[in-house]
Amino acid sequence: MLSESALMDYLQEPLESHVGYQFRRAAILIQADLTMALKTLNLNPSEASILLVLAEKKDVIQMDLSYLLGIKRTNISPMVVGLEKCGLLSRASLDGRSQYVNLTKQGDNLIPKILLCLEKHAENCFSTLSIKDISVLGNALNHTQGLLDPKVVNSEKNSAYQQLSFLIIRTSSLAMSKLVKDLALLDLIPTNASAMMMIFNNPGINQSNLGRRLGIKRANISTLVSELKARELVNTQVKGRTQKLSLSEAGLSLVKLIARKFEQHERYCFAHINEPKKISGLLLAIREQLAKK
Repeated sequence: MLSESALMDYLQEPLESHVGYQFRRAAILIQADLTMALKTLNLNPSEASILLVLAEKKDVIQMDLSYLLGIKRTNISPMVVGLEKCGLLSRASLDGRSQYVNLTKQGDNLIPKILLCLEKHAENCFSTLSIKDISVLGNALNHTQGLLDPKVVNSEKNSAYQQLSFLIIRTSSLAMSKLVKDLALLDLIPTNASAMMMIFNNPGINQSNLGRRLGIKRANISTLVSELKARELVNTQVKGRTQKLSLSEAGLSLVKLIARKFEQHERYCFAHINEPKKISGLLLAIREQLAKK
């Protein structure tokens, strides 16, 4: 556990220096760009990843798709049904309980178009990175994903569906799931906790700048701040049309607990990364490239 002085040092580090925070911010932008890239094919990223897995493997059991892609069984079933209705895959009974899933000819014909969309998407996201940078980032992602969910990494690690975007999105999702559980003990979610750390480091920040720095839309940041005010964790000072934010005494006490949770989460998920500043820098470069679009 961090000492009080180490805790204050950690609290005063900007969120941008945390690998987990960079993963979350990069994943959000990548997911949005990937969704747009696949929109012309009437597919979402999860559906595309299912088809790419099936292009690599035949006779995949539907339950295994859930493990391979880290998608909950309750979520993957309606996606498989939807893709079947579109004529892109077929199912066959295995033992009365399990089902084999395979691409149809129509689905197989769609794979080159998906790969073309992914190529264009990769150009949008990663063209500023060198081949070495991509390799370093990919290795860190595989290692982290293996730590958080060995089932995903141990299956077809090098197949097409695990290109960099899917790796970043999946790794961020796994890390975020753990953080959600960690912060639930404080009755907080990651966005609220991140907002409190940002306010701690920037007392007097206004609501608009808080939303901009956290990448949260105006309507959502307004709701978030209202929630923190309702719990008496944040004080506001109104000057004209500007609302300046600072932590209350209760907020200052809670933000120390938040910092401990963030530090423990960062250590658990990313301590194995040899060059965390390098990885954070690469993820920031991706964010900046997508922000310029």
